[in-house]
Amino acid sequence: MTDNLLRPSVNADPFGRYYTSDWISDALIRSIPVKSPSVIIDLGSGGGALTNVAAKRWEKARIVTVDSDGDAETATFIQNGRSAKRQHFVYDALDEHLDDKIRVRLSTVDVAICNPPYIRPKWKDTFGNILEEAGLTSSLKSIYDASADVLFIAQNLRFLRREGRLGIILPDGIITGEKFAGLRRLLLNSHKIESVTQLPRRVFSSTEVQTHLLVLQKGMSSNGDVTLRSLNRDGNLTESIQIPAELGSHRLDFEYHNATRLKKKTKAKHFTLDEHASLITRGTLNSKIARESEYDVFHTDCFPPSNSKTITLPLNREHYSIVKQQVPTHTVFAAPGDILLARVGRNFNEKVCQVKKGWGLISDCVFLIRVDEKYRQSVFKYFNSDQGRDWLCAISRGTGARYITVSDLKQLRIPITY
Repeated sequence: MTDNLLRPSVNADPFGRYYTSDWISDALIRSIPVKSPSVIIDLGSGGGALTNVAAKRWEKARIVTVDSDGDAETATFIQNGRSAKRQHFVYDALDEHLDDKIRVRLSTVDVAICNPPYIRPKWKDTFGNILEEAGLTSSLKSIYDASADVLFIAQNLRFLRREGRLGIILPDGIITGEKFAGLRRLLLNSHKIESVTQLPRRVFSSTEVQTHLLVLQKGMSSNGDVTLRSLNRDGNLTESIQIPAELGSHRLDFEYHNATRLKKKTKAKHFTLDEHASLITRGTLNSKIARESEYDVFHTDCFPPSNSKTITLPLNREHYSIVKQQVPTHTVFAAPGDILLARVGRNFNEKVCQVKKGWGLISDCVFLIRVDEKYRQSVFKYFNSDQGRDWLCAISRGTGARYITVSDLKQLRIPITY
């Protein structure tokens, strides 16, 4: 299978796998509300962490594991004859005709468990058939961009019977990314997403990938509430919250919706940033252009230290007028009074400053927020508060490096201070 990888991860093994810790496996299996399944399937079983926990909980179930790596630990376990109820097959888990090869009919499996590899496989025409049969094609802007996690969702849905459960570990992009809003909407409308559990970052070694546990019931629309919760590093679950299913297409992460819930409980008067900001935009110069530019460009590494929150940009009014005539008309300049905020990267929520004087170009990794003078200090004070920094983390998205979007910033509720 390694020959079929378009983008194997530099941190995962050659098959794009991040191995699951026992406490994460236990949390996922415990969150699947099924008493006595007859058939369980684990596609891309790898080291067998999920399968081992499932076998202890459901001792009488037939468990079928599939992995393209003939040296996977699940294969070794079966070859050594240590389980009569477990069958392992060495095949590509995304084979369109996998059902014939492993002798498990489509639409018959009670429980599917899965930790998909973090890869983007080279496209095969059969992938389109898998997506179509699972009913996911219409949710994607382009089926050719389907990553392994989307394809594994589709393949598992093909095997599940109606009302069967899928328990799967998914990256943050599927749960919060704007690109996958259509997929979330379809899953919520066509199936019942019962729970989503947010995991701590860095639970998989050598990576800061943000992941979530999702449990879905096939063919049962999410017309009620979806349960969201978070799992800490001690393996303990937070108190769960419920969100209306219609909010899930925006995003399904606990941190964001819990922060929203707590903010609504506060008695302080608020306004949305969109109400009093005349401009919220990102810079127009990418990092390559910024490095090669003859002018100084404000980038994420230009933010002042935390004890100094104002900056002076290099252009005075006269030079600004000259430079503005020499660059494309859409180029973004920061001006006195503007608030600059890092859009992406490590500790982005701590990188904020206000332009004291001068004008300057900014990179596309920096947001420019131009606020009515009456509300400017309320916004700046909020971004520099613990509450504001926590909220920026809550609205951030991203599997690896976190980022925030203009649409999320516009809906940010700022407490009024005088």
